[in-house]
Amino acid sequence: MTQVEDYFNKNKHAGINNDLKKNIAKELVQFVNSLDPQLVIDAGCGLNPLKGKIQNLIGFDPVDNDGVDIIATIETAEFDTESADVVLALGSINYHDEDVIVSQINIVKEWLKPNGLLIMKGNPQYSPKVPRYMWTEEKVKTIKKKLDFFVIFSARINRNIFFRIFTFYIFSNFVN
Repeated sequence: MTQVEDYFNKNKHAGINNDLKKNIAKELVQFVNSLDPQLVIDAGCGLNPLKGKIQNLIGFDPVDNDGVDIIATIETAEFDTESADVVLALGSINYHDEDVIVSQINIVKEWLKPNGLLIMKGNPQYSPKVPRYMWTEEKVKTIKKKLDFFVIFSARINRNIFFRIFTFYIFSNFVN
């Protein structure tokens, strides 16, 4: 059993339940901090709301928001190879076609230490106002194969507000 599976099993969050729906940010902070990370990168951090909650977090965003640590995109952010224990992409890898999505995930994967985690939120809903990649389980499998990633956790979250559906994925580049 992996450390991630162990955490979610111990905390009874190995799937969707009301606690996870209501407390996903709290659970995310608790989970990431339980890994005792040396570096956590928040790709597309927006206002950087997890700064000060997750230890050793550096957030970057292409918009110069208050609280952002680095102004950059995934393509322009400069992090050392195999430097991060965790990369968060909580909505930032959603806005292009599959080739760009694969390229962005590949960049993020390079930042991860062996056995590092990419925790991301995919939005599987179509929006005519903002073009998004339509995440499905089949597309996750395709990307997983292309990038030699393991999907070790997946939870679909139905939010009552605006009837949004998000799917959280945790990928890992496990080393044998």
